[in-house]
Amino acid sequence: MRDRMNRLPVLPMLVFVAVTMLLMACSGSKYDKWDRWRTPAAEGDDPFGHDIFDGIMSEAMPKGYHVAEEPFNMVKPSEWSDKAILVTADKVDSETACRIDTLVDQGCKVLLVTDDFVSYFGWGVWFSGSYTAKEFDFYLFKRQIKEGLKSSFTWCADSTVYDAYESLVTGVMKTTGDVEVLAQLGGMDALVLNESLEENELLEVNNEYMEEEENKASDGALVAKVKSNRRGGAFYIVSTPLLMTNYGILDSNLSSYVSRVMALIADRPVTRMRVVYQHKAGENASDNESSSLKYFLSQPALRAALYIVLALLLLLTFFRARRRQRVIPVYKEPANHSLEFVQIVGNIYCSRGDYQNLLSMKYLYFAEELRRRLMIDINDRDADPQNVYLLVNKTGLDAEFIQKTVNDARIQILSEDEEALDIIDRMNKILKAL
Repeated sequence: MRDRMNRLPVLPMLVFVAVTMLLMACSGSKYDKWDRWRTPAAEGDDPFGHDIFDGIMSEAMPKGYHVAEEPFNMVKPSEWSDKAILVTADKVDSETACRIDTLVDQGCKVLLVTDDFVSYFGWGVWFSGSYTAKEFDFYLFKRQIKEGLKSSFTWCADSTVYDAYESLVTGVMKTTGDVEVLAQLGGMDALVLNESLEENELLEVNNEYMEEEENKASDGALVAKVKSNRRGGAFYIVSTPLLMTNYGILDSNLSSYVSRVMALIADRPVTRMRVVYQHKAGENASDNESSSLKYFLSQPALRAALYIVLALLLLLTFFRARRRQRVIPVYKEPANHSLEFVQIVGNIYCSRGDYQNLLSMKYLYFAEELRRRLMIDINDRDADPQNVYLLVNKTGLDAEFIQKTVNDARIQILSEDEEALDIIDRMNKILKAL
């Protein structure tokens, strides 16, 4: 079992998990592809995109229709006095509101499609009820389709009734008497209209102004004409952004509703623009986006599974971090006992007094060393001139000294012990000089 654990590719596993978690944390993509359809500023051919919508409108609008590449925030009001703008926005801030007011004053028609105001702008319109568009749930939408849960709304001019699934009818508006309501919500089952703004904390408004306007306010508006002027400018608000999309234009029941809304600005060339909302410091990068890691941590089961995997990897790393080989002691270099051996041998010969035998063995060693190093044989007396000449060149010693040492070592006739030591010292001197 231990050998099997040792063979596990722990390092590649850890690298893979680390890279995966890093990509999940840095990923800006949404974790559910249906979730990206819930924004009214979405693009593409998805159900809540605008590609098909734009294609049909470009053929249907009598004065022309096109999609501007520049965002609404870059519009110059003086250039749009006789034109119409369809604005799709996730959120409308004060800068966008001021630009809309300026465009209308210049004679432009503006059709704003949104379900969220950052604050009250003095238009006589504010949102009430639930913000289901900001919490769009595909599975709830699927259940509503299966069970047929729809909300009905009426076009006020001829009392035509339209039906739409509850998840698609969002951002219900309250209006004052100065605002003309063009489409009114009726027969609601899921949306709550009569809750106060203070309880829902939907808007940052002046409470005193709201108390004065509350009595003459009308609930349940979906399409409202906010203002108009003598220069031909007009401002409309449509609070059903999910219907002004590919889904709405292709639905047989809702396509006529979309056409009636677009007819409000059909007498002029229409340009669709997007509002690029600039988030302030401290705000979330987007209300509609969430990284995959945040989604994992938001689900109890997935969060528990992630923690278990991390704990197992940590435990495996802990066991793998142990020493995998037994401790090897420090190897001590063996001591050199050659000198001790020589001393022991010398003591033996000294105690016996056999100096001639000691000198004989030293001579044999001396002759062998010269043969091995210089390839000469000092036992050959006929080759003494050449051998002595070579030793003189190699050692730098005197030729007479070398010849006498070799001769004395050959004769080995000793009268005193000191003579043996002297011959041995001379042979050692020659060997050291090589």
